[in-house]
Amino acid sequence: MGTKKSEKSQIELTNASREGVSFGSTSIVILFVLVFQLSIATPKVPGGIAASYTIILSQLGLPPDSVGILMAANVFIVNIECAFGSLVRFAAECSFANSMHAIDEEKLRSAR
Repeated sequence: MGTKKSEKSQIELTNASREGVSFGSTSIVILFVLVFQLSIATPKVPGGIAASYTIILSQLGLPPDSVGILMAANVFIVNIECAFGSLVRFAAECSFANSMHAIDEEKLRSAR
């Protein structure tokens, strides 16, 4: 989970440098402290984390268009991650059921 957050921070820094926003060492330290705080105290409201990140990135000087693109990319990535997670979980459950001989392979073959 920590690597996803660090990857997200790297993407945000890359987008900021593309927009011409220069980050000093103080800004980077503040950014990482705020991201750490948000990872602990994420608002339980739907979209609360997006609002929090929007405020932080706007304070760091990132244009609102870039913040919107980051939020849209985040939603897209989370949806894909959820779909693949469900697929992997289903495959693991099928594998476990097969190892316990709980799947009737003859029935599955005849259903095709």
